[in-house]
Amino acid sequence: MTVKKVAFLMLLGAALWHPCAVHGQVRVMHIGENGTVANYGFATYRYPLWLQLRTAGYDVDFIGQSNVVQSEPDPALYPRLYDGYDRDHQAFWRVKAEAIGATLPDALAVEAPDIAIIMWGWWDLYRDRDAAAVDNVRSETIRAIELLRQANPGVSVLLTSRARAEFEGAQLIPNLNLMFRDLAKEMDTPAARVVEVDLRSGYDNETMNYHGANNDYYPNQLGEEFLAERLFSAL
Repeated sequence: MTVKKVAFLMLLGAALWHPCAVHGQVRVMHIGENGTVANYGFATYRYPLWLQLRTAGYDVDFIGQSNVVQSEPDPALYPRLYDGYDRDHQAFWRVKAEAIGATLPDALAVEAPDIAIIMWGWWDLYRDRDAAAVDNVRSETIRAIELLRQANPGVSVLLTSRARAEFEGAQLIPNLNLMFRDLAKEMDTPAARVVEVDLRSGYDNETMNYHGANNDYYPNQLGEEFLAERLFSAL
């Protein structure tokens, strides 16, 4: 058994002992913005992560109130797209963290996750383009973690820090990443983990991003697989 599988079994084992887990199935909620919503023919990191988990034999349920995409992924790239792939998420295209967070109470009232992956903040940087945007994302992230813990006191939360990009406000990405790292240290507890996942180191914007439609920072299939591998390893 690999180190990765042992680590994931440890996290899943903790989740399975929690009363919110049902019949051994672990619920995962993807909370985010553009990078979590399928577009440009790509399915986002959610597809390869789902495939890795299922292939490894883990019983997971992706949950959320949405299965909406901006454009349908290319089925030639994703053979399981219409064959069991779990599309559910809690993510929205071109929406700031505050608005995404406002959807959480209703979503969590329906079903609470055992694991939450939060990937947001870039749209805040693009829209606001100042340091206050990082502070606002921090406040919304704290609020989201508190809501998640109210719904499931044993929830584990992954905060993602990402590679540099080229858009107005992107100069603040290092500040955003530092905020997530510090917040994870501040809010992490043995009973309810908060972990910062490094999605930036080793990420190559030139080869791992889609280049088109005035967008040079959306992950292509190679980028999706890189992100999914990092998240799988973190779990």
